[in-house]
Amino acid sequence: VTSYSSPVAKTSNGQIVIGNSGGTCTIPSGTSINVNFDMKAPYKPNDTYQFPTTVSQGATNVSAAETWTGDTYIQTQLAASLSITVWPSTGPLGVLTPTCTAACTYDQTTNMLNFGTIGSPASNTGTDVVLVDVSTNAASPTAWGVYVTTNTNPANTTGTYANELVTGVDQAKSTSGFTTYQTTMTVVPTSGTGLATVHTTGMNPSRTPFGIVNNYEVYINGGTTTAQTATVTYTFLAQ
Repeated sequence: VTSYSSPVAKTSNGQIVIGNSGGTCTIPSGTSINVNFDMKAPYKPNDTYQFPTTVSQGATNVSAAETWTGDTYIQTQLAASLSITVWPSTGPLGVLTPTCTAACTYDQTTNMLNFGTIGSPASNTGTDVVLVDVSTNAASPTAWGVYVTTNTNPANTTGTYANELVTGVDQAKSTSGFTTYQTTMTVVPTSGTGLATVHTTGMNPSRTPFGIVNNYEVYINGGTTTAQTATVTYTFLAQ
């Protein structure tokens, strides 16, 4: 490598020059040379980055042909993954201590949180019982949120909540910077996009996950007291 330079945003391209001090580097006809370098991963989805090659001999410059159309371009695609932890011991800001207002148990083999037998009217609230870690390259100005649904949620006939399973976010224990947090306990829907637990109109990029700590409550007031098993689903949506 004779010289190299890093790009300056909106001003100049980066460049790697290969050759000795005299500027010569012999590549026999029909052969190739491999150039490897580390690139700092860009975060802005849908941006395109071009890596063209030019071969120079004296004053003659020849742009290398593409092996297939577009092979000198890299486009950043938006991606996200969710990691769900029930009864977490550590969150984005440190130690978590999940608790319930009444007896509850967590079975690691089934990943099930059991709120126990609840009468009517009665409730059992679990604090910091679910951690959702979001790993994504989505960054400002891309807006995104995390939504939650459940497959079943029996109805109440009276009281504070229309259905028995409700949830909310513990904002003080979660990653800061979201535009909105669903801190008020709210019924978990069984259809549609779901309940937005957090939402951002544009977040700074992060190489570490965004952590969302969630509370859950089973609230029964006139609803069924028969044992129920509910599956909760979290979904990442970018707008």
